Amino acid sequence: MGGLQLASDRSTGLSAETRRYGLRQLARRAGVSHEWFRGWRIEHKPDQTVVFPCADGRQCITFNHGSEEFWQRLTGGKFTVGRASWPSGSREQRPDLIVPFADPDLSGPLFTVDGGAAQCSADLLASTVLTLSRYEETVPGPRDRHGRFPADASLAAKHDFAMRPIVDEFGLALEDALQRLFPTWKPEPRSLQVHLTHDVDEIGIPFTLRKVAKSCVRGGMSRAVRDVLSGFGGRPTSLAAVLDTVRLNRSRNLHGSVYWKSSPSRDFDSGYEIRDRRVDEVMQTLSDSGIEHGVHPSYDTYLDRECLAEEIGRLRRVIGGGAPLGGRQHFLRWSPQTWSDWEACGLGYDSSVGFSECVGFRAGTCHPYRPWLFDQDREAELLEVPLIAMDCALTGPMGLRGEQCVEPLLKCIEACKFAGGVFTLLWHTDSILEPVYGDSYQRVLDALTGVPELDSQACLAEGYA
Repeated sequence: MGGLQLASDRSTGLSAETRRYGLRQLARRAGVSHEWFRGWRIEHKPDQTVVFPCADGRQCITFNHGSEEFWQRLTGGKFTVGRASWPSGSREQRPDLIVPFADPDLSGPLFTVDGGAAQCSADLLASTVLTLSRYEETVPGPRDRHGRFPADASLAAKHDFAMRPIVDEFGLALEDALQRLFPTWKPEPRSLQVHLTHDVDEIGIPFTLRKVAKSCVRGGMSRAVRDVLSGFGGRPTSLAAVLDTVRLNRSRNLHGSVYWKSSPSRDFDSGYEIRDRRVDEVMQTLSDSGIEHGVHPSYDTYLDRECLAEEIGRLRRVIGGGAPLGGRQHFLRWSPQTWSDWEACGLGYDSSVGFSECVGFRAGTCHPYRPWLFDQDREAELLEVPLIAMDCALTGPMGLRGEQCVEPLLKCIEACKFAGGVFTLLWHTDSILEPVYGDSYQRVLDALTGVPELDSQACLAEGYA
């Protein structure tokens, strides 16, 4: 994906189809039903988009567009951030709304309502689409040693809003404006959901002395002995940890998803034999417990569609079933191009869009959504389930230990709850073998007990995503 393609009328910046997509994303987060949104009349003008939610046209919402000068700065890589207050009388106790890709002099309420007309003070449709599509990651800029866009280069880090689902907050602000325009309207209920995901990076198969030595160093002699026995057909510690992790979930009446690999041993891939009988036994046990199987493409599949397709083909033959597969890129090696690659491979959803160095909202949302592909000027036939937190970010870049890991995860859960979205957590299956985490995973599971789980297949079938 090579940057933003301006619409033919440069003063609008984005095509009418792109702006409609942005409006639909905001409407979903505002609690607008699919049926009502389909009846909205939308007028696209050079300098504004005007929305008439009802057929009689008595009430309207106007979204102003950024100026031609603004779009020239934006496409030149000069990104600015504005701040606005919540609509008057709504959530004024909350911190100001943060609007990336907006005029830094933005001030006052994001929406003002006068009689039957509401006015948005920012080019909110553009901000929404650019944030969800990760536009800032499509332009030349810093990358880390793994080719990833670093968190500290993001607008979220530079302006201190990584822990806020800003696009979801835009939707809540629109909800407030709609309730002023239509006092009898009730938004569709949204509530916190959870998506527990587990990348299986290591299973201990095939047996090697190097893996046994690693087990001894990390887990002591008893773990090493078990892995020695795996050379004679026993179940290695790392493979057993897959079942142990899921048992922790099931003890709280939670399920989750397990993402598997099928790659040779390389510098950043352990390499394991997914077709081994012992793996098949574990997979069957998980399937019997209602666990979703997914894919975890290797380090080398990043920006290599042919390599990705080969791995996905091998995984499909093992995982089986007719449902669309979801999963996550290894090492979170992801860019907006990955959406096109995954779509081309027939995958159903990706859950790679999260920070590798911290927790928070890389795409400004905790709601699953279909991304906008700028180079093709269309919505992807693929769902993004944003990753909110990853275990090794806590103990690695964030430098936390044991119970210190719990607080930032609870803060993420609260932010997702406020937005009525999905708390997606990545907890590697071998992390329960690491003393550095203590019982932090169990404590987070306790906090999530009773929270409904995301039904990824239902999301895929939903046309309003």
